[in-house]
Amino acid sequence: MSSSDKRNSISSNSGSSKRSKTSDPASRIAELEAELAIISASKGRKFKPNTEELTRIKTAIKVYVWRQVKFITNHDQAKQVCKMVWKHIKMFRRDEELTQKTFTYKYVESVLSSFTQIRSYQMAQMEKSYQSYREKPKPTLDEMELCLRREINIKDERQKNVFLWYLDCYLLKATGSSQLFGPNHRRYATISKVVTAEDNKLQVMTPEHEAFAVLTFQNNLSRWQYYDKLRPKHGHLQFLPMKKKHPSDVDKTVEECVNGKASLRIYSDKCKGKYTLSDNGQSKYGGWTAEGMNRYKVLLEAAKLGRANVTCEPLEKEALKEIRLKVGLTAVVGADDEGPALFKKTPKNADVDTWDFDFIASDSEDNDCSKGSITEGEDNDDEISKVTGTAV
Repeated sequence: MSSSDKRNSISSNSGSSKRSKTSDPASRIAELEAELAIISASKGRKFKPNTEELTRIKTAIKVYVWRQVKFITNHDQAKQVCKMVWKHIKMFRRDEELTQKTFTYKYVESVLSSFTQIRSYQMAQMEKSYQSYREKPKPTLDEMELCLRREINIKDERQKNVFLWYLDCYLLKATGSSQLFGPNHRRYATISKVVTAEDNKLQVMTPEHEAFAVLTFQNNLSRWQYYDKLRPKHGHLQFLPMKKKHPSDVDKTVEECVNGKASLRIYSDKCKGKYTLSDNGQSKYGGWTAEGMNRYKVLLEAAKLGRANVTCEPLEKEALKEIRLKVGLTAVVGADDEGPALFKKTPKNADVDTWDFDFIASDSEDNDCSKGSITEGEDNDDEISKVTGTAV
């Protein structure tokens, strides 16, 4: 069937089924636009959102979708996330012409790209948090899992310090937005109990956030440790992990200016993530392997069990007192109640959809992943626009 026949077929079929129901001209125009969007998408055309639309998409992902979704592995899941974003945007934009079908087929690529950028940005911020840990040795994989399972011995000075850093410094980088878990949240309620000001049933720090934070640590630890060895000599440079031309090539580093920034290109297998394919190019879905996503599933279950652990509440309360004392607050105010009226209002959320986390297809099937970098900057939500590349 020719393209013109397809258009005629779609138009006639939809017209015969909907014209009888839709007599309003504006509604009919919206239907035709939806049909045109489907046809255009099937031909590979891309719709580029304007600045305002892109901001709405990114905001919806950061404050709504990211709470529970950490991976998109195929087009069907991308469309599912599009539905979640559309529901959130519809709450603020009363536009009857913005149908779910139109939004999905116009912006699915923009949603997917924004989601991957936000995830990469969060991972870069967690790397900065790891770099900022001053004591030696730095936290280990085993200690991070102890934190996740709430099996920390708070009387052990080493374990206590790691747990305080985990609660007050590291996890806030995993929330999607620094404003969602700012000091007015995390220093006035225990981490498992802190909720948004708008909805006291909506957690700020979800088990999904914790699981992904620990997964990011496990995925990148060997690379972070390798970077620590390079920093005494090259710490003033932007690090860019690169793919070797041949696997047998020796490791090397090359200093050069990249996009106006002094950079260090690093050709080494030590830059590879444990669960990401960081040497195979640019990945549409972010480059995570099936092993990595299944590991996330295990960590998510551990996070949920940790919060159900009888040691969780007393451990978190004691840690909260320690954190408050360190920053000059009294130990008890806000530790055993809902906290003062200092909680920032977080954006209203649509009803949370149930996310079907299905490992049908892993990113490894794309046979590619990123070799990009995150632009250095402060932990500021405006920095999200500066992200380049995807997860490494």
